[in-house]
Amino acid sequence: MSAMNYPLMILGGAGAIGAIDVLYFHLYRFRLFAHDGCVAEEITHLCRHAIFLGLLALLSAGTPSRIVDQVIIGLFALDMVNSVIDVTEGVIFARVLMRRRLARGSFVSATRFPINRVVCD
Repeated sequence: MSAMNYPLMILGGAGAIGAIDVLYFHLYRFRLFAHDGCVAEEITHLCRHAIFLGLLALLSAGTPSRIVDQVIIGLFALDMVNSVIDVTEGVIFARVLMRRRLARGSFVSATRFPINRVVCD
C-alpha cells in the first residue's frame, strides 16, 4: 500500500460521514431545505460536498500534471469562498432572527442563542 492511500482513506471516511449527515439528516429526516431559514445553508453544504467529491476524484486519479494541480487549487479556493458564505449567512440569519424577537418585545428569547440547533444546523 502506497503512502498516498492513507490520506485518501481518511478523505473517503470523512466523505462518507458527511454524505450521511447531509443526505439522511439534512435532506431526509429533518427536511431542512423546507425551512425558510435553512435553504441557503443547505445550498452551501451541498456545494461543499460537490467540491469535496471533485477533489477526491482528482486526488485518487493520481495523475500529476500542472492542469490538475491548478484545478485542485481552484477547487480548494472555491471551498474557502463557500465556507465564508456559509458562516456569513449563518451570522446574518442569527441577527435577523434576534431583531424579529426584539421587535415582538421578547427580550428574554432574543438574548438566547437565536439559532435552533435541531431545526437549522
